[in-house]
Amino acid sequence: MGAGYSRNFGGFLAREIRYRLLSKPQVRNNPSLLKLVQMTSEKEGGFELVLQYLQGLPNATEPVVNPMYPLLDDAVYQVFMDMHDSERRKKSGGVNLGRLNEFLTWFGPPNSTGYLFTLNQDLVLEALTPQDSNLVVPGVVSPVNIRQMVDDVPASTLTAIIEKINGDVPVKGALNLIKLHGAFNWRTADGRLLILGGDKEAAMRKSPLLTAYLDLFEATLKAGDVRLFVIGYSFSDKHINKVINEAVKNHGLTLWIMDRKSLDEVREYIYTQGIKETCDAIHGYIDEFLSEIFSLADTDATPYDDRIKQFFEG
Repeated sequence: MGAGYSRNFGGFLAREIRYRLLSKPQVRNNPSLLKLVQMTSEKEGGFELVLQYLQGLPNATEPVVNPMYPLLDDAVYQVFMDMHDSERRKKSGGVNLGRLNEFLTWFGPPNSTGYLFTLNQDLVLEALTPQDSNLVVPGVVSPVNIRQMVDDVPASTLTAIIEKINGDVPVKGALNLIKLHGAFNWRTADGRLLILGGDKEAAMRKSPLLTAYLDLFEATLKAGDVRLFVIGYSFSDKHINKVINEAVKNHGLTLWIMDRKSLDEVREYIYTQGIKETCDAIHGYIDEFLSEIFSLADTDATPYDDRIKQFFEG
């Protein structure tokens, strides 16, 4: 799952994060930083390219020597807090949550081990999941039940301290939510566990938990003749694309994609990323809004979209 999934519930796309960064005092009160954010287009990498550039400067994390990286890092965190509040307000986003959650449980039926892999660093998936779900975030201990976010739990109480892997990855017999790039509220002794900017794979490998997540993602996709359902992913992360494309070429991976862009647009972009084999592995495509596929007008008796049924039936 990518940002396009969370967008249905008030989440921000990368370009929207950049727009909001412009108005944050940390950015607008520093002329050099403001210019960097203004001039770096989405095609070039947007705010993440700016982070990558600043991370590469000498003494990047020393605010006295180079204040721009700490300022942008703090501004990005504030935008994620804004997104958290937006998602809390929007809640269902016009989507039939009962139907959506039933669909998600099919990836990890009772007494089986399933996976939801996401690159999103917000808390939408956790928050909108029913209390009786078997959803777990493996390796993470949080001081509160983060599903209660929909009941307006303050963001300040949602911090999850991650010093090491707590428990098994994955949890057997559960639906494992694998947050490959961490989350805005995750902390380690070194700071936030939020993967942004350049060389994301190297950044992930510095964390035992995210290393375990990435290894699990690769092992799952390369298990042989696996079907991957992709929702709202832009195919812009090279380390993720590499795993997908290798699994397509050598292990029979096929994809079903749900995205608001047309199939031709997505195929064209995938091709430009140097993973042309992935283009030919798309066996299903849905370009409707999530609220159309999981409509509030649907009842328990309403048949699911044929393309979804075909994904699970093989």
